[in-house]
Amino acid sequence: MKRFKAIAVLAASVVCTAFSSARGDTPLRMDMIASIEARLMLPARAHPLAEYARYYWAVKQSPGMIQGQFLHKTIDKNVGVHIVDEADAPHAQDFGCYLLNVYYDTTSDAPPKVRCGGPG
Repeated sequence: MKRFKAIAVLAASVVCTAFSSARGDTPLRMDMIASIEARLMLPARAHPLAEYARYYWAVKQSPGMIQGQFLHKTIDKNVGVHIVDEADAPHAQDFGCYLLNVYYDTTSDAPPKVRCGGPG
């Protein structure tokens, strides 16, 4: 019985952590990012995902919204995933598909939206 209670407490903790992370109350987790990236449909002109520095953050004013900005390695050499606070997020624009903007609503079943960052 003790084992069952411990498992139930652990499961509740994981569910609460995932929910609060999606709301922006706590930092995002790498497993959440991996799940988002598994669902990405990159634009036809985009480069391979591995060539981008990928910044993600929870949008504090929009519960459940996760935003990302991907900068191609020719713009940002820090290729890979970076979880940042919204205040520290990059806000580049006008780099064509050398810049990708990602929007994901955790309260929806819709896949993440990915757009190139302007002409170029």
